[in-house]
Amino acid sequence: MKTNNPFAVFFLISAFSLLVSNIYSQSIIEDVGYIKKIIDESGTFGFYDKTEPIFKKYFGVADINRHAEIYQGKIDSNLFLKGIFSTGGQSSGQNISAYQRSSLIKDIGNRDVTNFAFGLTDFLIERAKTELNIAFFRRLQDALDDEYLNVMFPHSKKVLDVIAIEIYQYNHYLNALRTAFANDLRMLSHRLPGVIDLLNQKGVINQDDYHLLHLLAQISGWVPEKLHPGEILSRIPASGHFIALGSSSNQDYKDVFSIIASSSLFSESFRNTTGDQYWVEQNGFSQLKDEKTLKIYLGLLYEVSKTSPYSNIRFNISGREETLTEILKRIGEGWSTDKITPIVSFLQEIRYRIQSTTNAIENLNQLKIELDQNTDISKPDKRKRLFEAGLDVYNALANLLKVSYQIDKLSLMANRPIFTVNPKAKEIIDLLEIGGNIGTQLLNEQYEGAVANIAIILKSDSKSNFAGQFLKYGTFMANIVAAETPEDAKAVIEKIALPPGSYIVKRESTFNVAINGYIGAFYGQERIDGVDNTGFNNLALTAPVGISFSFGNITSQCKYPWSFSLFTPIIDLGAIASFRLKVSDASTQMNEPETLPTINLKHIIAPGLFAEIGIGRTPLSLGFGGQFGPRLRKVNPTANPPVEIGDTYLRLGCSLKVDIPLLNIYNKPAK
Repeated sequence: MKTNNPFAVFFLISAFSLLVSNIYSQSIIEDVGYIKKIIDESGTFGFYDKTEPIFKKYFGVADINRHAEIYQGKIDSNLFLKGIFSTGGQSSGQNISAYQRSSLIKDIGNRDVTNFAFGLTDFLIERAKTELNIAFFRRLQDALDDEYLNVMFPHSKKVLDVIAIEIYQYNHYLNALRTAFANDLRMLSHRLPGVIDLLNQKGVINQDDYHLLHLLAQISGWVPEKLHPGEILSRIPASGHFIALGSSSNQDYKDVFSIIASSSLFSESFRNTTGDQYWVEQNGFSQLKDEKTLKIYLGLLYEVSKTSPYSNIRFNISGREETLTEILKRIGEGWSTDKITPIVSFLQEIRYRIQSTTNAIENLNQLKIELDQNTDISKPDKRKRLFEAGLDVYNALANLLKVSYQIDKLSLMANRPIFTVNPKAKEIIDLLEIGGNIGTQLLNEQYEGAVANIAIILKSDSKSNFAGQFLKYGTFMANIVAAETPEDAKAVIEKIALPPGSYIVKRESTFNVAINGYIGAFYGQERIDGVDNTGFNNLALTAPVGISFSFGNITSQCKYPWSFSLFTPIIDLGAIASFRLKVSDASTQMNEPETLPTINLKHIIAPGLFAEIGIGRTPLSLGFGGQFGPRLRKVNPTANPPVEIGDTYLRLGCSLKVDIPLLNIYNKPAK
């Protein structure tokens, strides 16, 4: 069977070379023992096939049969060997003696296979990572078929559909995927309304939540437009979704409407329409300490409170709804000079929060100037600092928005009981605050935080798992976009990937025979002579390599086929794999060839038999069986000795491993 797998060919050639090159690698003293034993058994050391390597090695003649006289002459000239070596012999092709067989097996067992063992281990580890990565991208392809995720990530879906069956070459398409991810993440606030509409159509959310989520999406979309925070606060009362909240039968939503609308009204009452600043300076507030000026201000505020949407501001005071207009009217009806100070105090609180917002804006603008002039700071760091400063701005705006929590000061001056904000209303307003955070994160390309916040606001949707799926795949996309190097991107993929699909051949074929590797966890019982072997006492990393006999399509009723295999391991590289995984940096000294400890073949021999169940649509395999465990227990080049060799033992148990076919020997496809 033709194969394009160079590593598998290397595996076969290496195994063959262990047999062929045995004698040529022995020392003189080892050859002496070999020759002496043959003489003791047969009386002479003659010419025949199995002794030919010794003659070739020491006398340099290529063919025993054709050059017997030359051999004899060389032997006769060696006074030590004359009379011991003989030109007579057994016929060509005679079987090797019992000693030769045992000696050859012993020598093969002592063969240094360090480079082969470490090379094969590294291949299994890297291939396992690749198989898991590809499995993740296949799941991502399937996940984006979900109608909700498709709305949020349409560009990513299109690119993955174009890649289609070539997803195993995802590394080649990583730049295209990264661009698609960035496009989708940048537009999250504009895509969110589409998801909200879907949730509403399916009856997953009620009408109040529908309008609230739409309002939140609007706020998150206004921030990237670089609107002034005061402008955002002024836009909210004009939103149809916000007005709908004011007409809700739910008192909590009515309170939210009234608090935000009141705060917007007070903010707009201090608007500066002639200067560069959005709000008036301090002297504009100071003049309100004058009684006449204050009464003019309250009078105009009273008139505006009668207009839409402010006329719908209603506070639930002791079980009775009162409009802002009614509260202001009561203040006017009971006016006295002793009310000036508490009213001015309330207005000064508004002024303080306006000033805090203005200061945060000025700090942000100053930071932009400084970062533009500084070429030593990386772009990601600049975006992060701008995000933090922008967050300060919208936290200050949120604080201004909540100023109407103190509307009770006005209700007291109207000789009414205190207005108390319900905890649920506060939770809803905090949720709206997240909308500003999302917009700030999107503006500064802090996509991971934006994804997390969107998932938070959708988490109340208990009838759908969309929020969890969105968080998982959105976070992955955000981290890929943030990756500055291919190595960073690779680390992101390896971090999130869970269970080129060579394992799929086994899953989908009628019958398959392959040289197969696995790597994963083994749990079971280890049996050693003279030791208490009760119970499960062995949890270890296993990396067996051997022959698998597989039957695919064993679950035809499932969408993705499973497989059943009988696997006969020959060697197990678990101890080496454990060392490699702990010391994964190839540049470290412990990974240099000259520093690696010597590994002999006999120490990794681990024959056995396992029944393996290949799990559909994943490279994972669940195994049950037993094997004679490898004597190589531990590898540590810095220890003395660098390898820990134990006694021969039998272990029985189960394992969960990544399935890594190395070379297909025979394959019968499904009909």
